[in-house]
Amino acid sequence: TGAVEAAKTAQVTINADVYAVYAKDDSGIGAAIAVWASGSSAVTINGGDFRQVGVPADDPVCDLIYALGNATIEINGGTFKATDPTRTLNCKDGSNAKITVKGGSFYKYDPSNPTLGDNEVFVAAGYHVEQDGDWFNVVAD
Repeated sequence: TGAVEAAKTAQVTINADVYAVYAKDDSGIGAAIAVWASGSSAVTINGGDFRQVGVPADDPVCDLIYALGNATIEINGGTFKATDPTRTLNCKDGSNAKITVKGGSFYKYDPSNPTLGDNEVFVAAGYHVEQDGDWFNVVAD
């Protein structure tokens, strides 16, 4: 499901480029997820370039960074560019998953004003977002 997948109680730290290449599963559902976290896993992203590759125009509904269950993702740095910017960071609705942002640059996506779900994506206290053209950069106060 994800180019990098953390399940159950995995603890994963990423400091690398992750390009999620679009593919369909056996049921015909397409995805290009760079990071998928589930269970009670914890993923820390310290840096890297995270992008989707080959997402067709007629199937753009793909999350770039995704969490569900009780998983947590902490983003400390990196660049993030999703085919559909509204789906850059997302958690499964109704789950306890959380994404906390303490750094990074996001293409046409403001993590302080997420477009999907409530109480899923947060910019940590002591950080704020500065816009530079199409990019939203999370920096320390």
